[in-house]
This record gives sequence, C-alpha cells and structure tokens, in this order.
Amino acid sequence: MKREQFLGRVRARLAAAPDALREVSRPAPGSALGARGAADPDSRELVARFAAELSRVGGALIPCADSAEAASKLEDFLGESGARSLAAFERPCFAGLPLDALWGRYEVVTPSSHRDFRARVPQVDVGLSVADLGVAASGSLLFLAAADRPRSVTLLPRSHVAILRASTLVADLGAACRWLADRGTQASSSIFVTGPSRTSDIENDLTLGVHGPAAVTVFLLQDPH
Repeated sequence: MKREQFLGRVRARLAAAPDALREVSRPAPGSALGARGAADPDSRELVARFAAELSRVGGALIPCADSAEAASKLEDFLGESGARSLAAFERPCFAGLPLDALWGRYEVVTPSSHRDFRARVPQVDVGLSVADLGVAASGSLLFLAAADRPRSVTLLPRSHVAILRASTLVADLGAACRWLADRGTQASSSIFVTGPSRTSDIENDLTLGVHGPAAVTVFLLQDPH
C-alpha cells in the first residue's frame, strides 16, 4: 500500500470518529491535575499508589523518614551492593542531604570532577540522581536535564538510584504535564523513567538492562511537616 493511500485511510477513520474521541482532554479549572489542593488525592494515597506501580514495573522503593535516614540507608544500600564508583548529579543538586561521607568513601564521577565524564558514566556501578517529580499512576520519575543534571546518569549505569521527595508526587501523567507547562522554562530534555529498561524480541522474551539500567531503586524522602 502506498503512503498516501495509508494516510488517506487514517484520515478517513479519524473523520468518522465521535467528537469525544478526537477531543484532547484538558484538566478543568480547580481539578486534581497540577498543584495540590483540596481535590487532590491524599499524600498517603499517592505514596501507596507510587510504591505499588513502581513495584509492578520492577523497581524498588526504600522509604525514608528524613534526610539523615535517607543518607544512612543509601550508604547501607551501596555497601551491600558492592558498588565502588558512582556517576552523580553535581553535589548542589543534593542540597539538604548529608552525603559528605558518601562523597568521601566512593569515587564519584560528576561533570565538573572528570573531564572524561561522558566516557566514564557507562563504566560506573551506580548512577545517583534526584528526581524532579514522581508520577503515582505509573511509578514513573521525571527528570529535567541540565548541565549539572545530565541525563546520562539516569540512563547509562547498570543500576540507577534516585532520590524522590514525597511532596513532588503527582497523581498522573496529566498532572506532570501541567506541572511542566506551569514552569515556563525549557530544559534541554524532559525524561520519564519507568522502572528498569525492558526489551522484548519478536518471541516476547523479556530482557532487563539492554538499553538502560537493569535496576531502579527509589529512596522516597518524606518532607518535614
């Protein structure tokens, strides 16, 4: 079938579809999409949903009551995993987290510390990042890439560890897109990460870690009340 014939059939089917199917869904004013308000899901519901969906896609969640516990659990996790080297966002991205001991104990590769950063990232044991947003409905993490927050940290190491604040959880993809639109600034790219990399061939044999991390672990940090 020629290209124009194929596209013509698609246009004809779309033209015959009910208006409700063609209309783009937009959040109503005051709805739960976007900034949290009275109509938004309870934060505990968002955390529970995020944890369930992250587990469903093969990720792991480690809850942390505060920044000190997050740092302690992160050090335990890295020690148990046998990691020796990390690729990480720049240190200021982890503001409020007491990670000085971690920075001193491991070789931490960052854009400013290693001139060969791009070549080194695929060789490290763990990528360490801070997520900008969490999407409860899919267990996804959103990252806004920048010079101090390179996307390679979230995509190239075999194991990806992300720190996520509970206050940045939103209900669904619509809320995440609304949040992006409200920011009014453009990152070099916006990346949604949903669990470990999953690849399946024509026989439907699933393999993890072919095109990205084979393991994704999220340290969920509760914000102080």
